[in-house]
Amino acid sequence: MYSKLFKLLIIIVLLSNNINLCIAQTDNLATKVLTKNYKNTGGKKWKSIKSVKYFFEGTINESTIMNLEIEKLETKRYYSTKFIFPDRNIIYHNIFNGEKGIRINPNSDIEKIPNDELYLMKEQSYINPEIHYSELGYKVSYLKKGKLDDIECDILQLINSQQDTFLNYYEIESGLLLQVVDYTSKSKTVYRDFKQHEGLTLPARMEIITSEGAVSEFYLKKIELNAKIDESIFEF
Repeated sequence: MYSKLFKLLIIIVLLSNNINLCIAQTDNLATKVLTKNYKNTGGKKWKSIKSVKYFFEGTINESTIMNLEIEKLETKRYYSTKFIFPDRNIIYHNIFNGEKGIRINPNSDIEKIPNDELYLMKEQSYINPEIHYSELGYKVSYLKKGKLDDIECDILQLINSQQDTFLNYYEIESGLLLQVVDYTSKSKTVYRDFKQHEGLTLPARMEIITSEGAVSEFYLKKIELNAKIDESIFEF
């Protein structure tokens, strides 16, 4: 049970930070879409943020309660995710210190994070990973216009250096990212209820649907920009 659940958790973490500016190998139309999104979600405000803490509350299949805490310290590429199941007294803690990563499981056992997950954690150690897509080796292209629940969207294709493919749906009117389809994991993430947080426009609600049909909903309850990070947990 927990192996399947943990795969779901990895997907949720990696898709929870998709507020996009892709300065990467792009065509002209894609660049226009991404520049609009960047400006409308905070613009230069992103570059002033050196650390952040996110606090989410959520459910899996409307039953399992799970809280999610994310911490980033970009200057040292520190990245921490903590999945908390309060009704079961279970915690999964993933920690990346810029070079290597460990996972602390519910029994307090420590295990090394495998390389395929480590690569993705390296990406997410940036405050806004999409600003660094060029150095991360992404290729971005404009596919077409389309509709998402009757909303007119620009659809972009993103391919990372591991050849994982994503389709991003941006609302034409606002430039906001409304959905990400991950062809590798066969999952999709929908972003809803955008709100202002200290100059940033972020989705207050995320819905994640996996290939196995599991549906998770997460609500952003709190965000701390330029937060103080306990660096001691990254010393291993």
